[in-house]
Amino acid sequence: MAKKRLYPRNQTWVDKEGITHSNKEQFEAHKQKSVGTAYAFFDADASLETLTGALSNIREEIRTPQGLELLLYENNSQVNLPTGIREGMEKPGKYVTLSQTMRTEGYSFEPRPLSALKYVMTARYEGATNETAAEELDKVVGDILQHNDNQDVYWSEILYEREKGEYVPYTFK
Repeated sequence: MAKKRLYPRNQTWVDKEGITHSNKEQFEAHKQKSVGTAYAFFDADASLETLTGALSNIREEIRTPQGLELLLYENNSQVNLPTGIREGMEKPGKYVTLSQTMRTEGYSFEPRPLSALKYVMTARYEGATNETAAEELDKVVGDILQHNDNQDVYWSEILYEREKGEYVPYTFK
């Protein structure tokens, strides 16, 4: 009978960020430590108190994950924003979504800077990527905007860090 050779298994674990871990324990530990973050800037008709009160119902309605932490601020000066976002706050952008009626009637709006939007919401999601946190934040903000009195115009932008220091808008997939 031939003698069998045993070769050590060279298994590696790669997480969503592309980081390689030499064993499953390291991978799981890293996964537990990773925290996805995202930032939403938006306008809404409701007051901060009304939005804060409605947030638990919104979370229940859209079934947000347990580990998702949301913080709502009335203006961006109260928020400790990363430098990459803070530097671009005054650049005008088209953060507007128009209803079908307004698009067909040819309405358009002047670009506004993020700093002109009334609310900022931050999302922290343990064990998730920044993009996943942005996806969950998009659902929450989308639901808030559905309850807006003015259903024709939505001003909103969601940003997350894709690469070190590079903040990009989240786009629904």
